[in-house]
Amino acid sequence: MKNVVEIGEGKVTDYLIYDENFIYITSEKLWECGRRYADYRRQYCPYKSGRELLTPLKEEGLIFLKREGRSLRATHKITRNGTVINQRFLYIYRSLAEEKLAVAEDY
Repeated sequence: MKNVVEIGEGKVTDYLIYDENFIYITSEKLWECGRRYADYRRQYCPYKSGRELLTPLKEEGLIFLKREGRSLRATHKITRNGTVINQRFLYIYRSLAEEKLAVAEDY
């Protein structure tokens, strides 16, 4: 995990990046983290890829969707030190994600 102001010149897709409003993560990295969490909790993970996670994230209102043309886009680029990173990330609402994780930890 790294704060968005801490990310350097390295490969940013290896990190979960955050700021006060969002958690920025690639869909594949999110799937990997979710799968590891499910394994740790010894629960079944029904998703086989990061792309499959988009539907439940949208249904729960956990990700920022931005209209681009005629469609809503779930992944967006972030800016690092004034430079746009040519990689797309999910923008997960941090407060909602923390609430959902707290509920999951209670089970």
